[in-house]
Amino acid sequence: MYAGKVDDAAAQLEQIGATYPTLSVPFINEGLMYLKANQFEAAERALKKAVERDANSAIANNYLGVAQRNLGKFKDAEASYKAALIADDNYALAHLNIAVLYDLYLQQPDQALQHYDRYQQLVPTPDTKIAGWIKEIHIRMGVNRKPPATTTETTADPTPAAENGVKP
Repeated sequence: MYAGKVDDAAAQLEQIGATYPTLSVPFINEGLMYLKANQFEAAERALKKAVERDANSAIANNYLGVAQRNLGKFKDAEASYKAALIADDNYALAHLNIAVLYDLYLQQPDQALQHYDRYQQLVPTPDTKIAGWIKEIHIRMGVNRKPPATTTETTADPTPAAENGVKP
């Protein structure tokens, strides 16, 4: 696998999977190898085998979602990411991946924000790039925009984001 011999590595991983029918790890590794090689259909097949063996594997479900997203199967990817989070709600990478799916592919910024925020809580040091994405979503949603002033209103920003526990 590390030498780039994808076909040989896949055959060996399939053999290990056949020898140990309860293990999902050989198929996770096969799926990761195919993802790295941008062979998304093969990755999806391998990761589905991993999930069949261990439906509660957050890792297998997360990477199955990655393969599905790359294949344009956005609703399947959403279901896989949700399964990963059901298996382990503290799995930061699944929160990041579902946030990206909601943000860029499904156009659901509210959902994206929830998962970006959760990701930031889970990583040891908040990611400045993700913080920028969060800020950009707030701007797109109008959270940072001041309401138009009228003669009877002040121009104070009511900061709805702060009321919802979200920091702009």
